[in-house]
Amino acid sequence: MRYQNLVSATLLSFFCVLSACSAQSDASNKDYKLREGDQFGISVWGYKEFDVSSLTVRPDGKVAVPVIGEMYVVGETPDSLASKLEIGFSRILKQPKVTVTLQSAVGEKFYISGPVNRQGTYNYITGIRVMEAIVAAGDLEQTANDKKATILRDGVSIPVDLEAALKGDPDKNLPLKAGDTLVIDKGLITFVGSVAGTGPQPLRRGTTLMQALAAVGGTREGADVEKVQILRGPETIIANLRDITADPDKDIPLRPDDIIKVDSADVRSIPVFITGQVVRPGPHRFLPGYRDTLADAINWAGGLAPEADMGRVKIRRTDPSGETKETIVDMRTEAGRDYQLKENDYIEVTKKRRNPAKDYISSGLSALAVLVSLFRR
Repeated sequence: MRYQNLVSATLLSFFCVLSACSAQSDASNKDYKLREGDQFGISVWGYKEFDVSSLTVRPDGKVAVPVIGEMYVVGETPDSLASKLEIGFSRILKQPKVTVTLQSAVGEKFYISGPVNRQGTYNYITGIRVMEAIVAAGDLEQTANDKKATILRDGVSIPVDLEAALKGDPDKNLPLKAGDTLVIDKGLITFVGSVAGTGPQPLRRGTTLMQALAAVGGTREGADVEKVQILRGPETIIANLRDITADPDKDIPLRPDDIIKVDSADVRSIPVFITGQVVRPGPHRFLPGYRDTLADAINWAGGLAPEADMGRVKIRRTDPSGETKETIVDMRTEAGRDYQLKENDYIEVTKKRRNPAKDYISSGLSALAVLVSLFRR
């Protein structure tokens, strides 16, 4: 950008040096209308003594023409003024032919508004373009939208591909006309969804996703931080905040007009149901690929109850055809703890089964103890 600005400043200086010549070219532009401060010359063909080398339009819009006198010329084109001068000179000259040559159009202005270092009114220089105008205004501020701008011309909005113009694309670096207003927008991004601060937010060039999220207070509890969406025109970029936290080099620079959408985890979470010997039986939801094992679900349910049979956890699963199958999982093994759950799995943590023989022996021993105590009496 700095190199481009240097080139632009050189071009601007070139235009300034040639402004007088450029202004003369406007004499052939039949649409140009004189304004206060403009300078022009008068030539009377065959009557050199009546030529006027230079006249300046006064603040009252008038000039003093020898022989003819005071004339109001603001709003006249070079050709229309020449016609009026021919009528004036015809009182003393035979069929005079008059030419009006515009020498300096210092009365013309253009305007720049928005986040530039020096917004305001500028003298119009014939041939000046968008990039040169921005350089004249001291370059864009850090909060400017450097992707697009707008030229307001006679009530019509003309879009500008500012990114291409600033890169030197001659087809996108549009020429300005006198009276134009070049509008530079502020760089904005928009947050929607599970973030602390939603809505449009100012964007400084170079700001990354994590920096922007920190500026609005971060994500809300329950946000799907593994699938943050950056909507950029027709493109959607998926960002995993956990990955970025682990490796900051994966952070994503934001651009003006980006929309950052953070869904709730429930939007893409998968339901299962847990019952039986757990502390908090009931429905549970998890994200695919994240805490989606049987051990994760048991932990969410508060852990196993004292009577839980870790070696016999039943999982009922219905396949797409509607058939339900039951699988017995042993959570005492690593494979059992890492068992991958699927949508709508029904998990039953069974109660420990009693051993009848053990119960019989225990009962017998209890009875014997009672008899022994009686005999001792």
